[in-house]
Amino acid sequence: MNNSAPFHQQRLYQFIILLAGILIAGSALIFLKDFQTQTSSAERELLGVNYVKKLQATMFEAQKVRGLYEVLRNGDLGAEVPYQKAQDQLNAKFKTVLSDPYGTEIGINNNLRKLQRDLGTLQDELAKQSDPDSFERFTKHIETFRDMLLHTANRSHLALDADVATYYLADLSTNHLPSVVESIGRVRGLGAGIIAGDIYGMSDLHQLQREIEAVNLELAHVARNLRAVFSLNPEIKSQLADRFRNIDEKISLFTAAAMDIIKHRDSDLDALSFFGKGTHAVGICDVICGSVRGLLKEMLKERISELRQHALLVGAGLSSAIVLMVVLSMIFYRRESHLVKRLLDETSFSSALVDGLPGLFFLIDTDGRFRRWNRELERISEYSGDEISRMHATDLIEKDHQSALKKKMETVFQEGSAHAEFDALTKTSKVIPVYATGLRTELENKPYIVGFALDITERKQMERRLEKMAKTDALTGVFNRAKFNSDLKQMEENALRYKRGFSLIAIDIDHFKRINDTYGHGAGDEVIKEIVKIICLQIRQLDSIYRYGGEEFLVILPETDLKGSILQAERLRQAVAEHKFNYEEEMTISLGIAEYSEGEPLHVLLKRADDSLYAAKVAGRNQVDTSPA
Repeated sequence: MNNSAPFHQQRLYQFIILLAGILIAGSALIFLKDFQTQTSSAERELLGVNYVKKLQATMFEAQKVRGLYEVLRNGDLGAEVPYQKAQDQLNAKFKTVLSDPYGTEIGINNNLRKLQRDLGTLQDELAKQSDPDSFERFTKHIETFRDMLLHTANRSHLALDADVATYYLADLSTNHLPSVVESIGRVRGLGAGIIAGDIYGMSDLHQLQREIEAVNLELAHVARNLRAVFSLNPEIKSQLADRFRNIDEKISLFTAAAMDIIKHRDSDLDALSFFGKGTHAVGICDVICGSVRGLLKEMLKERISELRQHALLVGAGLSSAIVLMVVLSMIFYRRESHLVKRLLDETSFSSALVDGLPGLFFLIDTDGRFRRWNRELERISEYSGDEISRMHATDLIEKDHQSALKKKMETVFQEGSAHAEFDALTKTSKVIPVYATGLRTELENKPYIVGFALDITERKQMERRLEKMAKTDALTGVFNRAKFNSDLKQMEENALRYKRGFSLIAIDIDHFKRINDTYGHGAGDEVIKEIVKIICLQIRQLDSIYRYGGEEFLVILPETDLKGSILQAERLRQAVAEHKFNYEEEMTISLGIAEYSEGEPLHVLLKRADDSLYAAKVAGRNQVDTSPA
């Protein structure tokens, strides 16, 4: 009995050691698999960072082609060589980005090829037609380009940790810079086009001013996000703060040059010099994007190297597990203790990081229930954490948007990501517009949605204000030239589809220069506003008046033939002639009329109205002249 006790005790020790060895080997295999998964994920992230850089460079080159064409179209033949060079560089950029297999892997390259074809077709059309709407048409394609860039930049699936989290936040912040760059690109193209063509129409200048405001608004948004990142990581601040100030200074110099065109209707720069100044501002944005992505690339490389080293160590431990059972058991125990401590530390850091994120953060399960969120969600929604834990995601959305939200959540679980705008509903029934992005992730082999959302109330207010400014003339409050072009195309479609004709009246104020020369431009503005009021009182409710430029106006008369247009034009002429003005007792207008003929190009119709107006002027002014159908 006494001898058997040590034997049984020894067998027990052997069993414990064997069990420890099995546990060590199994754990080593699990760790190896985890390291391989993390390494593969980090390597894909590295490919994505490089691809975004190529995609961004291609977008910048497309902007340059658009701007240089605007300069060339407006008469600056010196832009021909840079324009051709920019075309060649754009084709080279497309070739580079389309050869990257990462774009095919994430499904972007098909859209990119379609965009390349569209831009190529557009350039061919523009070269033949010198289309005056070229800038707007090209801009729509570049906005599609920018959306693809932002979508690609937001595809990250790598779990955030203490090492790379703030670098990803910095990268997310600079993802807004393509919007800044696109606004700069429009300022660059519009401003250079104005200088090249000596065009100083009020609608062109107002559009230029709106684009400058957009640059400042979007740059301020990037600045707010970067300040949040700098507060989390002083190292990033030391690496990027000076470069970001350089962006601010260069863009300020460029927008100041653009404001000179608006305020003084003049610029000390020629078109290509102004264009170069804008290109330099774009390049500065590219530098900081490259800097942030360069830092992120280095972090990912370090992470990949560290994971591979860990995998090598674990593999070595697995091969010697049987020989060094007891030692490996101790190492395993210590390693587990270390990992538990690190996990606790990183959990604490993760909680602080989530609560410090700019905007809303939430984790949603397959039932749509909130599993985790930050304090900003509680503040914005006005619900307590205990209330949110019992809520469904749709409870925070207006009823009209709930079905759309459910579909978006299904899209995230099926396709991996989605983004959308919704109207959030607070506890006190206040409606807040938000922009949300959802990414599919897995925790303990269960799918979840990681969501980020931003309050976009200020952006929506700005969009409404810019939309109104884009359609109306700042001086008179009536529709502007851009709105006229849009409505005229719609009238043509109605005429062709429903056989409803229409007519145009072209109006010009007689001897208007005399008012400006005698009483000043302020008096001229008052006269313009007074004449517009008279015309608005005389035309029908279904008619529309537009300020086409300077003292020239256009009126669209739906479902009105030539005879009816003559009667209407005479009423307008007589009403103005009989009105008593403050500066000149008598002011008159000349009017030209053109009735639309089915199939007639719109520019021909507009020219006929303008020719009729010119004929009325030549005939002595204060007259109505008609153009034959």
